[in-house]
Amino acid sequence: GAIADQQRAAQLQPANEQAYLVSAYARLALQQYKAAIQDLSAAIAINPNNTASWYHRGFIWQQLGQPKKARLDFNKANELGLQSLNDKLLGFEPE
Repeated sequence: GAIADQQRAAQLQPANEQAYLVSAYARLALQQYKAAIQDLSAAIAINPNNTASWYHRGFIWQQLGQPKKARLDFNKANELGLQSLNDKLLGFEPE
């Protein structure tokens, strides 16, 4: 399926941030949160300035009941320029 294709693309081109992002978003939609965290972490390692990666990983940490990790990622997303209403709705304000 689509996730397997993206995993193969990531393996063939380990510096392909886009492959990790597509895989992460597919896994997020399937509520495969831990696998999505791994994909987003790989994408962040390739491009630590991608605001959306930090934001989505924070969202997943929140879903997994990890508010401290979520706050760190939301803070990083805000530091990189994300202005998101979701942060306020979830009760996360930049420190």
